[in-house]
Amino acid sequence: MFILCPDWVSHIDEKGKRQPIYSIHVQPTPATVDLAASPRPGSPAAAAAAAATAAAAAAGAPDAPPPPAFGRLATGGQDGKIKLWNTLPILDEDAESDATVPKLLSTLVLHTGAVLCVRWSCADGRLLASGSDDNKIVIWSQDRSAAAATPFGETGTVNHETWRAIKVLFGHESDVAHLAWSPDDTLLASCGLDRHVIIWDAVGSFEKIRKLEAHDGFVKGITWDPVGKFLATQSDDKSVKVWRVSDWVVEHDIREPYSSAASTTFFRRLSWSPDGSCIATANGENGNIPVAPIINRDDWSSEVSLVGHQAPIEVASFSPITFEIQLKDDKPESKSTSSVCAIGGQDRGVSVWWTARPYSAASAQNLFSHSVLDLSWSSDGFTLFACSYDGTVAAMMFDRKEFGRPLPSKDRVQKMERYGYKLKKVPVVESDQQLTFEQEGAARRTSTSAASLQPPNTPLPAGLAPPSQFPGLLRSPSQLETRRADGKKRIQPVFIRSLTGEAPSTPPPKAAAPPDRLPPAPFAIPAATGNLDGKKRAGETFPQDVSKKARTELSAPQEFILPTIVAASATPKLLGVPKVPEKLLIVLADELKVEVRNSDLKNGSGKSRVVGLKGQDLQFAISLQSAVVHAKGTATFLAVACVDTSLHVFSLSGRRLLPAIALPSIISTIDARKDFLMVITATCDVRIWNVAERRSTLSDASTLPTLLTDPGARADRTASAAAD
Repeated sequence: MFILCPDWVSHIDEKGKRQPIYSIHVQPTPATVDLAASPRPGSPAAAAAAAATAAAAAAGAPDAPPPPAFGRLATGGQDGKIKLWNTLPILDEDAESDATVPKLLSTLVLHTGAVLCVRWSCADGRLLASGSDDNKIVIWSQDRSAAAATPFGETGTVNHETWRAIKVLFGHESDVAHLAWSPDDTLLASCGLDRHVIIWDAVGSFEKIRKLEAHDGFVKGITWDPVGKFLATQSDDKSVKVWRVSDWVVEHDIREPYSSAASTTFFRRLSWSPDGSCIATANGENGNIPVAPIINRDDWSSEVSLVGHQAPIEVASFSPITFEIQLKDDKPESKSTSSVCAIGGQDRGVSVWWTARPYSAASAQNLFSHSVLDLSWSSDGFTLFACSYDGTVAAMMFDRKEFGRPLPSKDRVQKMERYGYKLKKVPVVESDQQLTFEQEGAARRTSTSAASLQPPNTPLPAGLAPPSQFPGLLRSPSQLETRRADGKKRIQPVFIRSLTGEAPSTPPPKAAAPPDRLPPAPFAIPAATGNLDGKKRAGETFPQDVSKKARTELSAPQEFILPTIVAASATPKLLGVPKVPEKLLIVLADELKVEVRNSDLKNGSGKSRVVGLKGQDLQFAISLQSAVVHAKGTATFLAVACVDTSLHVFSLSGRRLLPAIALPSIISTIDARKDFLMVITATCDVRIWNVAERRSTLSDASTLPTLLTDPGARADRTASAAAD
């Protein structure tokens, strides 16, 4: 273990005095970078890798391996500022002495009080959340288009990166003590000295979803279950509460290890293990000895504690990596999977523990001159950052042999599956009828040639030429491919003639009007490009879905081919589209009347206003920038579909439950049952969402095979199924 204490990582006030650093967090490394396989900065392996990279680049190798990537380090201090540091000079002595390598990347100034917590988003670290004793939460994002500048109120400091506040969240009535992003970054949880826990929607507008008020004291720590089922909070009321995410009800209340603990800690920062099996908590006490109780997920018991510190524990933090360790030296086959947890307290020291061994892996006593307030692990699990009230920061670097062999994420996922964790998969709808429809459709596509796009024995509409007279439109010219000396492929672009190219020399023969029945081949369905009212004009011989302007242009038949080819880039509309009403009215649970009024219908897609009423009392009023064609709801949510193909889902109090969903085409049918919402678009796409869990349960499904099946064959199959 190596301990580095860079004195230049600090928050200095106007008098040159160090300010306390309350929080520290290292930015997660993108999943595309395998830091577990990368050499540690400053090590001989890192120097060898850098030399190999330089040699490969000098030799002209096209695919020279890039140097390892390391995230930014964020710190929040008493001065109300957030500072983003380059971790490379912290971990690499050569980079630290290199004047061309910046140390302080940016200073973020917006809070008017001490910054008590900073947390990067979990997946890619694209967003940074900060909480302060000014009761505000600020969401930051990097502005890559801005040039370097001097931060407001700073002298002699240059921001090498520009970060802007994209959202300021108001909801807490006192200091915001701790923040935590959900594992999938869809939610942000915050807690504070107002005794409240607030859940924010982190997908779109960062609206407040729920306020949890079960604690009786200051809430000073919060952590998410990596499986996604629970949220744990720790408070000065000497309890740890585990909340169910599904309904935000307390699953279990743990009090025994904390009943006699001191109430003098700045924080009670707890942490959930990466495999979801346990929670490491802060500020426990066992016989006047400060401990860090470990809560077992199986029965929420706290029989195991980490013992060794001489003062109350402030923070516990699990490494994001699990390891395979050797339990007994004399038995090589005796191996076990273990997580690694670090704890820090008011005794100014930090200790690191295995979950599979009854003793610590490392310990650093008197690392600081004051309490340890926060801990953060790097993405590779081998570097631990710590900050203290004395205004200093330390980095503890571990060798790969000290912790064991890092396990790939799939091994951790397998262990999480025992708790109900499931990877997101694309749902596939399969049934006997569905597979039969798909096989029949594939057979038709195989047997149909490009020269016979119109079904056999189906006459062409009047004035239209058969596609065989336009061979250039049915066959793309071959492209010229060459390879460069470095082996890369180069494809020369080829010009493709427009649809209004050469006309046939002889006028095409006249044909009868198109049949009323839908053609059986999916690519022979003309797209609806004109009026959708379905009214037939007297003497009209063109398809009903062709607009008046299109019929006028068809007077020169040599300029056009089949509508199938003309509209090849458009998505055909196969299902009916409802006419836009001026008013919609539906009644939901508790006699809630939802009234939709569409206005300005002559101007594009119009506008709409959705109003909820209970008797004469207004419950909510929502304005949308497009006319509404559907409104549907249940006892828990309201869904409205608009002309611009957008879908909006709200709670019965008017709060948005899901971000606005853009669909490939306008919705033809909508239905809602309990927590589920289903839509079918005009292009036969079927989508289903579980609104309560805010996830899609069905996508990329289609009713097209059913629609394109011959009605007689469909009836035969139905009768056969009934007989069986």
